[in-house]
Amino acid sequence: MQEIAGNIGGTAKEHARFRNELILAKDNGCKLYILVENRDGIKALNDVALWKNPRARDNPKAIQGPRLFKAMCTMQERYGVTFLFCKPEDAAEIITMILEGRYGV
Repeated sequence: MQEIAGNIGGTAKEHARFRNELILAKDNGCKLYILVENRDGIKALNDVALWKNPRARDNPKAIQGPRLFKAMCTMQERYGVTFLFCKPEDAAEIITMILEGRYGV
Protein backbone atom coordinates (compact mmCIF):
# COMPACT_ATOMS: atom_id res chain seq x y z
CA MET A 1 0.00 0.00 0.00
CA GLN A 2 2.88 2.33 0.73
CA GLU A 3 4.23 1.98 -2.80
CA ILE A 4 0.93 2.73 -4.55
CA ALA A 5 0.29 5.57 -2.09
CA GLY A 6 3.68 7.05 -3.00
CA ASN A 7 3.10 6.62 -6.73
CA ILE A 8 -0.29 8.28 -6.65
CA GLY A 9 -0.15 10.62 -3.67
CA GLY A 10 3.54 11.33 -3.36
CA THR A 11 5.31 14.27 -4.92
CA ALA A 12 3.92 15.96 -8.01
CA LYS A 13 6.78 14.40 -9.99
CA GLU A 14 5.93 10.87 -8.76
CA HIS A 15 2.24 11.34 -9.53
CA ALA A 16 2.96 12.70 -13.01
CA ARG A 17 5.31 9.81 -13.83
CA PHE A 18 2.70 7.24 -12.73
CA ARG A 19 -0.13 9.00 -14.60
CA ASN A 20 2.02 9.25 -17.75
CA GLU A 21 2.67 5.50 -17.61
CA LEU A 22 -1.08 4.87 -17.46
CA ILE A 23 -1.68 7.22 -20.39
CA LEU A 24 1.06 5.52 -22.41
CA ALA A 25 -0.47 2.09 -21.80
CA LYS A 26 -3.94 3.33 -22.79
CA ASP A 27 -2.65 5.11 -25.90
CA ASN A 28 -0.94 1.89 -27.00
CA GLY A 29 -4.08 -0.20 -26.54
CA CYS A 30 -2.78 -2.06 -23.48
CA LYS A 31 -5.07 -3.28 -20.74
CA LEU A 32 -3.14 -2.54 -17.56
CA TYR A 33 -3.64 -4.42 -14.31
CA ILE A 34 -1.89 -3.19 -11.20
CA LEU A 35 -1.68 -5.85 -8.52
CA VAL A 36 -1.13 -4.34 -5.09
CA GLU A 37 0.31 -6.89 -2.72
CA ASN A 38 -0.44 -6.01 0.89
CA ARG A 39 -0.92 -7.29 4.40
CA ASP A 40 -3.24 -4.43 5.34
CA GLY A 41 -6.43 -6.41 4.69
CA ILE A 42 -7.13 -4.56 1.44
CA LYS A 43 -8.91 -7.01 -0.85
CA ALA A 44 -10.80 -4.66 -3.17
CA LEU A 45 -10.69 -1.05 -4.28
CA ASN A 46 -13.48 -0.04 -1.91
CA ASP A 47 -11.33 -1.19 1.03
CA VAL A 48 -8.76 1.48 0.15
CA ALA A 49 -11.13 4.19 1.42
CA LEU A 50 -10.76 2.74 4.93
CA TRP A 51 -6.95 2.42 4.80
CA LYS A 52 -4.99 4.38 7.37
CA ASN A 53 -1.55 5.39 6.17
CA PRO A 54 0.95 4.70 8.97
CA ARG A 55 3.19 7.47 7.60
CA ALA A 56 0.54 10.04 8.49
CA ARG A 57 1.72 9.93 12.11
CA ASP A 58 4.99 11.56 11.10
CA ASN A 59 3.77 13.40 8.02
CA PRO A 60 0.29 14.94 8.22
CA LYS A 61 0.38 15.56 4.45
CA ALA A 62 0.71 11.83 3.68
CA ILE A 63 -2.16 10.58 1.54
CA GLN A 64 -4.89 8.78 3.45
CA GLY A 65 -7.32 6.11 2.32
CA PRO A 66 -10.26 8.25 1.20
CA ARG A 67 -8.13 10.47 -1.05
CA LEU A 68 -6.15 7.51 -2.40
CA PHE A 69 -9.40 5.67 -3.15
CA LYS A 70 -10.79 8.66 -5.05
CA ALA A 71 -7.58 9.04 -7.07
CA MET A 72 -7.53 5.33 -7.95
CA CYS A 73 -11.18 5.43 -9.05
CA THR A 74 -10.44 8.43 -11.26
CA MET A 75 -7.47 6.63 -12.81
CA GLN A 76 -9.58 3.55 -13.51
CA GLU A 77 -12.22 5.69 -15.23
CA ARG A 78 -9.83 7.88 -17.24
CA TYR A 79 -7.13 5.41 -18.19
CA GLY A 80 -8.79 1.99 -18.06
CA VAL A 81 -6.37 0.59 -15.49
CA THR A 82 -7.66 -2.06 -13.10
CA PHE A 83 -6.34 -2.13 -9.54
CA LEU A 84 -6.31 -5.55 -7.90
CA PHE A 85 -5.29 -6.44 -4.35
CA CYS A 86 -3.95 -9.57 -2.72
CA LYS A 87 -1.66 -11.00 -0.09
CA PRO A 88 1.92 -11.43 -1.35
CA GLU A 89 1.66 -15.22 -1.26
CA ASP A 90 -1.34 -15.12 -3.63
CA ALA A 91 0.24 -12.86 -6.27
CA ALA A 92 1.71 -15.56 -8.50
CA GLU A 93 -1.58 -17.41 -8.77
CA ILE A 94 -3.51 -14.23 -9.58
CA ILE A 95 -0.99 -13.19 -12.22
CA THR A 96 -1.23 -16.64 -13.82
CA MET A 97 -5.03 -16.44 -13.81
CA ILE A 98 -4.97 -13.00 -15.45
CA LEU A 99 -2.55 -14.16 -18.15
CA GLU A 100 -4.64 -17.25 -18.84
CA GLY A 101 -7.86 -15.22 -18.97
CA ARG A 102 -9.31 -17.03 -15.95
CA TYR A 103 -9.51 -14.03 -13.60
CA GLY A 104 -12.93 -12.40 -13.29
CA VAL A 105 -11.90 -8.88 -14.21
